[in-house]
Amino acid sequence: MVIERIRRYLDEEKFVARTHQEVFEVIAKHTSDKFAKELNIYLENSYPGIGFYRRVAEPVNGMAIYDYLVARNRALIEDRMALQLSLGRFSGKGKILDVCSGTGYDACFLAQYFPNSMVIGIDSCTEMVERARERAKRLKLDNAFFMPASNDDIPFRNDTFNLVISNNGITEGQFTTSVVADRADAIRRVLVPGGRVFVSIPSDLSEECSEEDRKYEGIFLSNPFKKINFRDVAYQYLSNYDLDKMFFGEVIVSATK
Repeated sequence: MVIERIRRYLDEEKFVARTHQEVFEVIAKHTSDKFAKELNIYLENSYPGIGFYRRVAEPVNGMAIYDYLVARNRALIEDRMALQLSLGRFSGKGKILDVCSGTGYDACFLAQYFPNSMVIGIDSCTEMVERARERAKRLKLDNAFFMPASNDDIPFRNDTFNLVISNNGITEGQFTTSVVADRADAIRRVLVPGGRVFVSIPSDLSEECSEEDRKYEGIFLSNPFKKINFRDVAYQYLSNYDLDKMFFGEVIVSATK
């Protein structure tokens, strides 16, 4: 089953759910207590700045600090990766682009899952790109490639990719409809006709929010895709709790060029 393969991959990559205190202690042990405290900003701001991301790309026990933070909510990662496969509608042969690929765990899984495809990840943080390249090399993937590039200026020709994904990256730095629209347009440019896009965006909604609130947020995020002539635009809402019972939510937007 798909979910079993996802779990096996995440287990092998040591994406183990940990409590906040466990994450804090491991990071403090390998960096400093001061820096570990600074990392708490990650819980309040998905993109504190490029300097922050250079630090969280540093290795700890074979993983990037970034991976320790992301893996706190392992269940949400599993759900999103499963949706990515089903909503991406990828045939298994072609080109996939991961925008803001971070340490490459999404891109490397897709390269492993679709061995006849080419998967390219771009990220503005060169340290993240290096960590992603190390992951691909360790997994012996000859179809996964990573390069430094901005999501505001995707360096590929028109009509190149069959699938573009961007997990928590399309709103990197800013969270406005105009930013989403500009980056969605850049993604649309590099998609082949009929190509699919799958983006996930952190949600600020809490568990107490009503379904109407969730619907409004989904509409707010998916409208830019409709305005630039994507079709089959749809949104879903994912949510669950980490080991500390902290609530996490994401809005998933999928569409076709």
